[in-house]
Amino acid sequence: MGRPSDYSPELDRKICDRIAAGESLSKICRDENMPHRDTVYSWKATNQAFSDRYARAVEDRAEVLAEEILEIADEKTGDYELKNGVMSFNAENVQRSKLRVDARKWSASKLYPKKFGDKVQSEVTGAEGGPVQFAVKVTLVRPNGPTGV
Repeated sequence: MGRPSDYSPELDRKICDRIAAGESLSKICRDENMPHRDTVYSWKATNQAFSDRYARAVEDRAEVLAEEILEIADEKTGDYELKNGVMSFNAENVQRSKLRVDARKWSASKLYPKKFGDKVQSEVTGAEGGPVQFAVKVTLVRPNGPTGV
C-alpha cells in the first residue's frame, strides 16, 4: 500500500496533533503511513479549514519549542564530569545545550513571529527630533499660457 494522498479528517487530526506536539512536517511525512509533504502543502492550499488548523498547530509547536528552551537552559546534567578522580567542566555539553537553545529560539521566531519574533519599531521624526513637516508646492497653469491670451 502506498502513501495516502486523499485528504481525510483523520489524517488532518494526526498531522496537526503531531505538529502541535513539536514535530516537524518533514519528520511526520517520513512515516510510511503519512502523506508526502507536497500532498500536505496541496491540502493547505485547497482546504481552508485544514490550513487554519495547520497554522494553529504551527503556533502551538512554537510554544513547545519555547518551553523546551527553559528545560534545556535549566538542565545541568553533564555540565561537570568526573575524569580520573577530578571534577571538570564539560564545555562541549554546555555548547551543545546553547546550540539547542539557539536553534529553538530561531525556529520559534520563524514559526510564530508575532509572539516570538524580534520586535521592530520604526519612528520617523523631522529635523532635530521635531515633527515631520510637509511642504506642498502648487503651480497653476492657465490653459492658453501664463497670460491667458
